[in-house]
Amino acid sequence: MNQKMSLREIERKAWTSYFEDGLWDVFFGALFLIGGIRSLTDNVWYTLLLLVPVLMLPIGKKLITIPRLGHVKFGPARKLRQSKAIAVLVISVLATLALLLLPHSGLSLPELPISPIMAGWIAVLFGVLA
Repeated sequence: MNQKMSLREIERKAWTSYFEDGLWDVFFGALFLIGGIRSLTDNVWYTLLLLVPVLMLPIGKKLITIPRLGHVKFGPARKLRQSKAIAVLVISVLATLALLLLPHSGLSLPELPISPIMAGWIAVLFGVLA
């Protein structure tokens, strides 16, 4: 067992194993299910059910994944990449919110094609996050 592994390779394996527990699949499935129920019933109170998957993800990580796999403290390079990813995500959410609220702001702006802009923005966002 004379195999050499670099710290970068160990961090990569730890990072990918963090997402192999299936909680993200359950999270997105519950999100789509609740969104479908909300649109079929047209009841605003079903929107509160969106809190279930949002709370389920960190609680599941804490109660299922961390006891099973342990907790890893990543090095400064990985932390920097995570900080950049979080910054991109926050900026994209704020830009999307601004883009959606722009027509309702009361400002006299030229007519913007919101649908193609949103489609492009979502494609760029998922491309960056992938």
